Amino acid sequence: MTVASIQDPAMVSNRYSSGNGEGIMDSVADAMASHGLSTYFTRGVQWFWIVGHWHSEYLSRFGWDKESMQRYVQKEAWRSKAQLKRLGAIRGDVMPEDENDPVFAAYKPEDIHIIKAGGNSGIYSEVIMNYYGVFATTVKI
Repeated sequence: MTVASIQDPAMVSNRYSSGNGEGIMDSVADAMASHGLSTYFTRGVQWFWIVGHWHSEYLSRFGWDKESMQRYVQKEAWRSKAQLKRLGAIRGDVMPEDENDPVFAAYKPEDIHIIKAGGNSGIYSEVIMNYYGVFATTVKI
């Protein structure tokens, strides 16, 4: 069982994904990167990706497992330091080098907890940021 203090769930809808499942994961990464509390990106927050039934089925058809999904989404869920400064999420003036300095929504792939849930729910998944400073705890019961 995993217990977490969460905030600000975001629905991810991807009905027309093409390719090998990357479109669904790009939608998830985009939701994470555009999260309203991006001020916490530099502080090592954790995330929950609740993968809906259809998204899970689609991803599994292309051989995506949990670890490869975590790696892909972590690598794609970022904004430049310049963008975050312009949005007021990071202090300071925008410097030229900030344009090419990525700030990742999750420090490492393991900070993205992936859970399959729901029945024949359609084309939806959910992305939830764990509350900063209160890490998710998992215990076997």
